[in-house]
Amino acid sequence: GMLVPVNGTDVSRRGAEFALTLAQAANVPVTALYVANAAEAVRRQRIGSLRQSRDAVLEQVREIAKRHGVELRTASR
Repeated sequence: GMLVPVNGTDVSRRGAEFALTLAQAANVPVTALYVANAAEAVRRQRIGSLRQSRDAVLEQVREIAKRHGVELRTASR
């Protein structure tokens, strides 16, 4: 399988799309790992939006995986 880090940026989304395209061609599952830098995580925890941000990012990746027909697992750190 493949591991792809995601964080909600455009670069991250394009990287996830690329990884999912490769995974589709190789017929392998993907694990999307949500990673937030420490400063961003602390700021978002203070305003209570870290979980919402993570969930939104992972939902975007789920939709891309669904379009590609790729099995997706998710995790966060």
